[in-house]
Amino acid sequence: MATTFFCFWWLAVPGMVLLARPAAAQQFELNSVPVAPAPAPTPGAPSPKLTSLPAAAQYRLTAITIDDARPLTSSRAIKLPAFSRPGQMDKVWPVLTPEQRAGIQRVVQAPFSADSTKPAVTLRCQLDDAYQTFFATTEDENVAAGARVTLELLDAQGDLLMAATGQQRLTRRSLDARHNVLDELYQQALLSAVRHGLLQLVMTAAAE
Repeated sequence: MATTFFCFWWLAVPGMVLLARPAAAQQFELNSVPVAPAPAPTPGAPSPKLTSLPAAAQYRLTAITIDDARPLTSSRAIKLPAFSRPGQMDKVWPVLTPEQRAGIQRVVQAPFSADSTKPAVTLRCQLDDAYQTFFATTEDENVAAGARVTLELLDAQGDLLMAATGQQRLTRRSLDARHNVLDELYQQALLSAVRHGLLQLVMTAAAE
């Protein structure tokens, strides 16, 4: 069956927030890749890459803690019927896999310095929401994936330096929804939310 995809992107501008840390967490000790400082972007210039932000290079990231704060998670695969009816829908909150945790770690680690003379910091990444959805209409089948994270930067004593949120939702429409397409969309939404939160976090650091 021929399939036509349309991709809609939107980004909610991250805001500042501070949330309580859940009891369960996974922490990673780091050996970061060195990052060279770069000049601050000029007004109207394209958004800088995370690895070029000077604010992040002010700090040496020593550990990352990843907390999954979602109240409901499931290993059940989302239901994508072979023949859908208008109004048919499903939604799941997939369990965070070790591969996804490793991907978050790589994204968060990238912009920070490995210079031992820089102040040591740790970063807490709290996953507030991450989901997959399916909805059928009379004309097509719609799948979507979304994620929202809270990032907190702490000094060597564990005191909060700053916090930010990032979120992303991606939608795709087709005549025949597929699991592999939705899984890829979910992975993109998850890492994009982390990147957006991190961008907000280090830009806030540069302004202080």
